[in-house]
Amino acid sequence: MRPSSRAVWAGGALLALLFLLNVYRAATQSIVHDEALTYQHYLSGPLGPIFTTYWTNNHVLHTILCRITVSALGLSEISMRLPSLLGGLLYFAVVLRLCRYVFASSTWFLAGVALLSLNPFLLDFLSAARGYGMAIAFFMLALYQALQYMVEGRRDTLRYSGIAMALSVAANLTLLYACAGLTMALLFSLWKRGRLGRELLPFAVPAILIDAALLALPLSHAHRDGFNIGVGSLSESFTTLIFYSLLHNQNSAWVAWYFWTIRGILAALVILILIAAPLLAWRARGDAKERANGGAKAAGSLLAMLAAINWVGLALLLAGHYGLHLPYPIDRTGLYWIPLLELSGLQVAFLLPHRATRMVAGLLLGAILLRFAGQLDTSWYAVWQYDSGTKHAVEAIRGTSSQTAHPPVRLGATWMLEPSLNFYRDRYRLPWILPVTRDGPEGAFDYYLLLPQDHRLLARYELRPIFEDRVAGLVLARPGR
Repeated sequence: MRPSSRAVWAGGALLALLFLLNVYRAATQSIVHDEALTYQHYLSGPLGPIFTTYWTNNHVLHTILCRITVSALGLSEISMRLPSLLGGLLYFAVVLRLCRYVFASSTWFLAGVALLSLNPFLLDFLSAARGYGMAIAFFMLALYQALQYMVEGRRDTLRYSGIAMALSVAANLTLLYACAGLTMALLFSLWKRGRLGRELLPFAVPAILIDAALLALPLSHAHRDGFNIGVGSLSESFTTLIFYSLLHNQNSAWVAWYFWTIRGILAALVILILIAAPLLAWRARGDAKERANGGAKAAGSLLAMLAAINWVGLALLLAGHYGLHLPYPIDRTGLYWIPLLELSGLQVAFLLPHRATRMVAGLLLGAILLRFAGQLDTSWYAVWQYDSGTKHAVEAIRGTSSQTAHPPVRLGATWMLEPSLNFYRDRYRLPWILPVTRDGPEGAFDYYLLLPQDHRLLARYELRPIFEDRVAGLVLARPGR
């Protein structure tokens, strides 16, 4: 059985709408801190620093593609974000194909497409000019190709899986954990089938060459300090993903109570999924052998790979933390866990043996989907909510000042806004605004752009607000009431 053509069209329509939403966001939302840092360090000057320096902002493959699009199309929000948009389009295409390949019923197919595409935190990175979304898209392609190899035994899909994993790691190093798990699952399958000697080189060599060409030189300049971004416990790491997934756009007083309640429930659910996945995968593979059921074989193979990826990834995180003193992922650096756990949960629910348990799983899935759908927005990216109004603030300065009417304009701002302000200084060609520094807004300036932590300066300097962004609490003000 396969999903009906109507279900496939409905799933495709949902993904097409989400892609259009991403395009709109990419074109209209303000450039944010980390995007602007990429522009400052790797796009506005010579090409060399992409390959001769390395820190966590340099998502090498993504940075190279941004360099190409900005050079070809000129500096703008959409040119910066075009590689991410294309990565998002790839992600949606793979989700559609993967769900169609695995789920035998239209209901489960649509549930899979919706769950894997509607998470608001993941959607942020399918348009923001960072490499996380592109890396996840390539990883999902690698997973789909690996699944085809497991089910159909096609050697070309094994090679494509290795290439996609290499591109995933090149787009963002955080995907190394997930790719290591998938690689181990594939190597075990090759060994078990007696094909390790024949198929290892076609699988591994292209991937190694791609990553050597893209990453060897930048990583040769890496320092340990560049890998120290994160948190000190797995609980904190997990908490950041839940928060941005379920409370992406909430600022009300009841958020803390709601969050800590739902956090415990979801933590228990994740543990249950991690334990159940290998058991149900074993059972599904057994059913496929007994009944020659291709659908059960695909479902069982996918869940077996997901179990390997999850457990190997978790083991590597623990080994890195205790052996190398590396922190655990924080929010976006652990983004790959979202599709992994969502897909694992879907597969566990799909393969549950009793109808009653599947109904309970369906109700929980419906509640999560409603929560995701209710948080779609086009105003900000959750991690950088403070930059939601930066673009409009600079436009307000353009509307009240001009090069001919004033001497060079001094702009004092909360330090976090410096990269995006200087991006818009170049974007709108405003040389009459002096370069913004990270020294902060204290002192004598023609304009002040203040986040809430600096609002005290409004009274101290007797400033007159001329623009406010309520999302970030951002205030643009001038001296004189």
